[in-house]
Order: sequence, then C-alpha cells, then structure tokens
Amino acid sequence: MLRSALASLALLLPIGLAQAHFVFIVPAPNGGAQVVFSDNLEPDDESLLDKIAHTKVSAVDQPSPTPLSWKKDNGAFVLDLAGKKTQHIVGECQYGVLKKGDAKPFLLIYRAEWVGAPKVAQVYKSGKMLRIVPSGKYGYMVEWQGKPLAEAEVSIHSPKGKTKATTDKDGMFTVPAGSAGLHGFRVGKVDPQAGELAGKKYDEVRYYSTLVVETAK
Repeated sequence: MLRSALASLALLLPIGLAQAHFVFIVPAPNGGAQVVFSDNLEPDDESLLDKIAHTKVSAVDQPSPTPLSWKKDNGAFVLDLAGKKTQHIVGECQYGVLKKGDAKPFLLIYRAEWVGAPKVAQVYKSGKMLRIVPSGKYGYMVEWQGKPLAEAEVSIHSPKGKTKATTDKDGMFTVPAGSAGLHGFRVGKVDPQAGELAGKKYDEVRYYSTLVVETAK
C-alpha cells in the first residue's frame, strides 16, 4: 500500500530534478523581488535556473501588464522593476513535455504569483488557469479555469514550517489567525488534455501554481 502511494506521488512531481522544484516569486534580500526554482522559498542550485530561463514574468498591476527582465544572482533571477512600485507580479513557465518509465507523457506548466497588497490580486483576472487568490485576512481561494476548486491539497511554507491544507467545497482554505510573516502556497492540478509541443506528444497537462504573500497579524 505504501509503495503504491509513493509511486503515485512520484508521478505528480516534476521529473528530471534532484527533488521536486517549483517556481516561486519571493522578496529579494535588497528589496524588490526575485524568481527562485526550489522546493521552498529559498534559492537552490543556481545551475537549475537554466531550466526555467524562458519564464515570462510581468508586473500585472500596471496600466497594462509590463514584462520584467532579470539578472542571475546567488541562485535566483533578480527582477528589474525599473523603479516601478509594483505590488503584483506573475510568472508563467511552460517547462516542457516529460515522461518517466511507462507513465503517460505530460506537459508541465508552472505559474507563480507574488502579491504585496492582497486586494490587487483580487482585481486581476487570470483567465482559464490554476491560481491561488487571497480572500479576506486569513483566507485564500484556489481557482481552476476561473471557478473555485474543491478538495485541492495546498502545501504551505510559513515561518513556522511546512504544513498542508485542503480546500472546502467553495475552494477556500485558511491560515491560522495571527500567523504573520512570509507565506508561500503551492497547488497542483492534472488536466487530461492531450496535445503536442515541439514534436513531442503528451496525454495530459500538469499545472503547478504558487503564491507568495507577506501576511500580517
């Protein structure tokens, strides 16, 4: 039973990496923001950044979405905000088609958001994709194709460590009241949508979406 469960979990994780890595947009040490490819909110092996170098990052709280450039530094892509006082940054990465053993080939897509002011995230409309949206002081909603996603498992990184939550029938989950500090959330979804990319066929699409916010007491 345990072996079967572990095998199923392995199929849901990115393949070809030392561990499960995800794209997060986090505050940079000297201000601003940076993109990391890691299993937590800290920069990891700098050589892995090349795998997500084609990520498209934009400030989406400007009059129109503004593409952001970056430079590689200390295991992260440090974003050039060019003096913009942005409070909402979105990154999208079509990682590619992967396959492991006899498992179905799949297209892996990452999406990351950083929100400095939760209200701006509620205004932004993401369209048909997987997304985590702040909703109230301690609440969050997981959306799939613009609708609440029930029974989704969410991984939470907080100053107190790693925990998990499951969304309710309305796609909602909460963090404990008074849980202040930098929080990162991650959720995944498998879409049985077949297709082809760069001459490689896939049987499904695996989406991973992250959100990083600074929560108050």
